[in-house]
Amino acid sequence: MNYIDPSCAISMLRALKAHHFTRGDPVAGAAYVHQKQWGDRSEIITHLRAAVAGIELEDVGAGLSRDFMAAASAASVIGRLPGVRALPPRVRLMGPTTKLRASFATEGSAVPLLVGTYSAVTITPAKITALLVASNEALADDLVEAALAADLLQACADALDSAFLDADIATSITAGAVVIDTSVPTLAELDLALEAAMSVIAQAGSLRTSAWAMSSWLAGRLALVRGTGGSPAYPLIGATGGSLCGLAVLVHDDEPFTSSGGDIALVDGALVGYAAGGAELRTSTNALIEMDSSPTGDSIAPTGASASMVSMFSADSTALLATLRAGWVLRRTGGAALIRGVSL
Repeated sequence: MNYIDPSCAISMLRALKAHHFTRGDPVAGAAYVHQKQWGDRSEIITHLRAAVAGIELEDVGAGLSRDFMAAASAASVIGRLPGVRALPPRVRLMGPTTKLRASFATEGSAVPLLVGTYSAVTITPAKITALLVASNEALADDLVEAALAADLLQACADALDSAFLDADIATSITAGAVVIDTSVPTLAELDLALEAAMSVIAQAGSLRTSAWAMSSWLAGRLALVRGTGGSPAYPLIGATGGSLCGLAVLVHDDEPFTSSGGDIALVDGALVGYAAGGAELRTSTNALIEMDSSPTGDSIAPTGASASMVSMFSADSTALLATLRAGWVLRRTGGAALIRGVSL
């Protein structure tokens, strides 16, 4: 399992702190950064100086934005899948919908024709957001910034996993997966489901570029399953990953904990196209925030807030909003298989 590196998020957070506490003045911001003696101050000052040209803060410092997005992707399942193809967003591309195979031809014999069908795909990135409120005292404390940055980055990585793997989300990679089973309560049934999932991938793509994806709790639970004679049924799997049937296990924590079980996805990374956009990290000390993890406020179809609105100004706090833009496409039917309801 890859542990998240918050260093790039810390640099981005520091740039926002300098912008925030100097009221957007790039000269004062540079002085603030020098006064702090941060080791990454040259990169942060480059970020701030771009504001002199009138560029919006969320658009400057492409290096910081790119690094933040790269770190969130690297900690997510899609960033660890082997063979994932990087594709540009909002560009119409052509790709084969069937598996093509070359043939061996003897001397003088006719060369068999490659027969395949093609279709166009376009990736439209989705917006993935994480909102965090911190007191101004905590934001100003250099000892707290690492925790805030790590929390924001991990929240973004988990949200990326949820958007990529949650079969109930129409744009997820598993929404178009071949569903193997919807209830797997026994070891024998799981073995059959695993075999069926590998068969789906083998027909559409390759197991060499495939990996399992499941929650860390479910992976840990499978490590406890015992087979005949009391020996571990899956000895190479664990809560941090490992392997199952010789294929890598990529664990995630996007699903709420439940003792009733979970889903296992098998995805051929070579059949996944991924368009990673930029990342934005913004602050506000004047916003009214609906302090609820399931807010109902909606500006498109006007809906009132379900919880009290808190003024960041009166609470002497700052709202931190991280936004990622990413999209993906399953380039061929059969590139993903889903086993639902594993409850051993």
